[in-house]
Amino acid sequence: MKSISSLRALASRRPRTGILAATGFLGVVLLSSRQGDEGSDPVPDSWATPRAVIAPRVPLRRIFRPLFKTPDYEFEAGTAFLARVSFCSDPILFTALQNIGPAGGYYHQALGSDLDDLVSGIDLREAYTGEKMLSPEIEPLSIPGAAALGTPSEVGDVAAFRSRGSAHLDSGSLSEDAFPPSPGSHVWVAFGSAPASRDGIDTAHDGRPEGPSPRIHHGLVTESRDGLLYYVLDTPAAPPRGSSGAPVLAEGGRIVGIHLGSTTDGGKIHGIATPVSRFLPALRNACLPPARTAFAGEKAQN
Repeated sequence: MKSISSLRALASRRPRTGILAATGFLGVVLLSSRQGDEGSDPVPDSWATPRAVIAPRVPLRRIFRPLFKTPDYEFEAGTAFLARVSFCSDPILFTALQNIGPAGGYYHQALGSDLDDLVSGIDLREAYTGEKMLSPEIEPLSIPGAAALGTPSEVGDVAAFRSRGSAHLDSGSLSEDAFPPSPGSHVWVAFGSAPASRDGIDTAHDGRPEGPSPRIHHGLVTESRDGLLYYVLDTPAAPPRGSSGAPVLAEGGRIVGIHLGSTTDGGKIHGIATPVSRFLPALRNACLPPARTAFAGEKAQN
């Protein structure tokens, strides 16, 4: 059994990648009282008081399995999701940068500043149904300082692509808070194997229109340190291969992080993510229009 320290060691090694699936309904989670074992890491106080928590809604066509197109070859890796921010007119497709590297099947690790020369296009499959989407036109956003988990970085493990022609897809809302969620905050990570479908009908819940989602997994934040967000998930099973890049959601549905990996300790699943607050300033700069040159003004003065 791995210890919690092995989760923290994820910051110095790359986790495995795999499939994310989304769900599309509103679920309710009833938290039960739990006590930490003697000598174990403390359990957040929020575990101690049962209360109903409304799980965020994640519609179809918002979370995907991306296939990256490069000059060398194409490969499908991890998870990606669409989200909007106030300072960009187009939706942005996010994923974990480590997916564009050895962890995702590419022969070398991409950097946040070289995606423009490396990724020429991205094909999308709906993560929940497996349906192939009409892929939007993407424009890699250069985020200097972004690097895969395990590499020193001021920005964290994140890759972002401006998405045009994506009106047929759904977009979430990226949190623009200056700080990550505090310990004890409720979060959900959307992951799971894409279910089979019959005639385009969602069969993930055997036709049931409501009930707790097997695709969005509730957890509690345990700490935020060294630019990473840590949380304990309720699910008894570890996230499947390909969950790297999955959105971490807060109450209300705002996206507060990008899931990077997990480990098991004491029967609990401990997850790790890049908090949105860490890369938000760099993303804002990347979305700004190119600076106008002084040539036109100088010419007018002459």
